[in-house]
Amino acid sequence: MLTKNYLIVFKSLLLMIVMSVFVTACNKASEDTEVKEVEISVPTLSDKNIREFSAKMAKDYNNNLNSLMDGYNQAKKVDNAYAFMSYRNNKWTPIYIKQKDYYQKVFEQNKSYLSHSASKPLFEKFEGLIYIGIDLKNAFLDEDKAKLQEVLAVINEDKKIVKSIVK
Repeated sequence: MLTKNYLIVFKSLLLMIVMSVFVTACNKASEDTEVKEVEISVPTLSDKNIREFSAKMAKDYNNNLNSLMDGYNQAKKVDNAYAFMSYRNNKWTPIYIKQKDYYQKVFEQNKSYLSHSASKPLFEKFEGLIYIGIDLKNAFLDEDKAKLQEVLAVINEDKKIVKSIVK
């Protein structure tokens, strides 16, 4: 009887040790594969680099807007507002937010230079993309054609402003 109890205790201890080793190994594996955030340097803007920087930012703006509109148009074809919401929330927004955060850092670091730069509205238009996505979602969900026309008018106006900045 006493031997049987020792055997049960031994098996329990052995199981706990194996589990501990397993958890430690899994934890170590996750640390090894963990992607570390790379600190991207924020440029100091000047008359020498503002045109190149603005061209890249305008390209990012257009890519984000085109991606958002592609997602909207694909969901609209199949009349599925929730497909657009899912795309916007889970795919588009995370990519956009990373870029927006970067451009916000650039703006904050270069606030005095940008206060008299023709490129300043580019930062505002980039920031506004999130609201365009929300307005598209709401117009789609509510089947509000007037709201959709308002959003499309804002998009067209913003695109003209962005284009004029990089010319």
